Amino acid sequence: MITGSFFTIGSTHLVCEDYAIHGKDYIIVSDGCSNGGGPRLHTDWGSRILCKAAEEHIELLRAKDVQAFVNRVIGTASAQVASYPNLDPRCLTATLLVAVETQNSIFVIAIGDGLIGGKSANDDWNIINISYSNNAPYYLRYELNAADKEKYLNEFGGVRTEEVYYGSQFENYQSNDYEASEALYCIQEFPKDTFKLIFLLSDGISSFYEPINKQNRQIATLECLKLLLDFKNFQAGFVERQCQWVFKTNRIGSFNKLNWINSDDLSVGVMYCG
Repeated sequence: MITGSFFTIGSTHLVCEDYAIHGKDYIIVSDGCSNGGGPRLHTDWGSRILCKAAEEHIELLRAKDVQAFVNRVIGTASAQVASYPNLDPRCLTATLLVAVETQNSIFVIAIGDGLIGGKSANDDWNIINISYSNNAPYYLRYELNAADKEKYLNEFGGVRTEEVYYGSQFENYQSNDYEASEALYCIQEFPKDTFKLIFLLSDGISSFYEPINKQNRQIATLECLKLLLDFKNFQAGFVERQCQWVFKTNRIGSFNKLNWINSDDLSVGVMYCG
């Protein structure tokens, strides 16, 4: 099992509010809410704290004890935030996506929006792009207070949409809607004997555009994904090398050369299963 992670700031942001970490057999990404131009919530802190709290309790997820994992993560994260007098608990308004190796599978949980998926040994993709009604994801922070959770469900409806793309060229598609009140998190399992690559990305992967004649042409999410995950090998550091190349160089095929710009922050975690 070889893992890697990367995060980068978006062109419209002053502070990168995404974060990503990885370990021997897990990957974790988080996307802090930007609050729509309102007062800064310091979710750059929140995304980091949530990632480290998830890392601390990863064994619970390995055992597929989802509710215990959720409770311990938000408990640890809120306790950490409380230790800083000038850090508001709302800084935990951030998504959390985690993948961890179990005995026979890669177990994945997504709390909030983002993209999860895998690539099989015969190069078939299986991608789930997660979004929420009113562009209002369910955040783990709402687990801290029953009134906040109820307010979220009443105000935003909490409908989670999962757009699923699969096949060698994303030729198959289906869309599923879930009421958040019935299924708050997206949970998936990818068999290890089927999938060679598992990946998690924040919704920044859907923010790429190309400026043309003072107008912006939106770049398809799946086109960005294919380029970003076009690994030449899977030696240690493969994620960091590829992301540095595609974001930081001006070579043919890089985002810079194509003039593709991500307006939103982006975090990436990838696991090579062999």
